[in-house]
Amino acid sequence: MAYGAVSAICMILHNIIVIGGDQLNWPYSRSILISFGLVTTVGYALQSLLTFNQALNKRTYFRYVIAMSANIPLAFVALWVWHDVVRLAMIWASPIATFSMVAINLLLSRWAILVQPTRVA
Repeated sequence: MAYGAVSAICMILHNIIVIGGDQLNWPYSRSILISFGLVTTVGYALQSLLTFNQALNKRTYFRYVIAMSANIPLAFVALWVWHDVVRLAMIWASPIATFSMVAINLLLSRWAILVQPTRVA
């Protein structure tokens, strides 16, 4: 349940940035990178504390940033398909692109926050 609520917050924040950027005639790259910086930090804190009940630390934050960086090319491709190929207005294309990435984000979040690296003795 917490994953869904945190994801909804992150999706709303991302879509506000991308749709707002489109209204300001920003290129995808600017909107996506601004969204990445803000949403990744907010998402890490909320997913760690609320979804996975884990303390915040630099190691898992770094892993989360690396895992979520997979969203950058996925966001470009998803927006391109829905906005440029299918020709949907950004107000529709951005949310559809965002929902198409939810399952990938769940798997990457679990890996980044919960999986402990094995140490070779």
